[in-house]
Amino acid sequence: AIEAYQQCIRLSPENETAYRELGELHYAMGAHREAVECFQKGLELNDQQGGVRFKLGNIYLKQNMIDKAIDQWEKALELDPDYPNALNSLGYIYAEEGIDRKKALALCKRAVQLKPNNPAYLDSLGWALYRNGQLEEARSTLRKALDLASGNREIARHLKTVLSELAAD
Repeated sequence: AIEAYQQCIRLSPENETAYRELGELHYAMGAHREAVECFQKGLELNDQQGGVRFKLGNIYLKQNMIDKAIDQWEKALELDPDYPNALNSLGYIYAEEGIDRKKALALCKRAVQLKPNNPAYLDSLGWALYRNGQLEEARSTLRKALDLASGNREIARHLKTVLSELAAD
């Protein structure tokens, strides 16, 4: 499949879809450098691709380029203000990094409104609630997330942190 998209790009270098699809393949295989190159080329041809911007943000986060990740997720939300994955990722990173905890809470709440039974979104909301000092709400939200994704270590770790904080009060 990679060779087919590369051939397509050779024949039609302005084919943004081929760059996006090739980037998707690289992304799925964990070839992040190649995915970034394809996604960036595709965005040069058409910068109105929220999904590409979301995935670029994910890659940048994995590379610990938080500012670049945030920039891509914000651009994805400019294109689609109700893009739940971007709302969730941006909200979580705002809460985790202490960038804007109130905005983090609003972003995570919106993601959960759009997909109320998504355990990852509930986890992010629970964490944003915790970072905003709303421990009881954080506990109940994280318990719901863990009920939906039993065995998820990150959710369990977040819930344990909240429970420890509640026990200390």
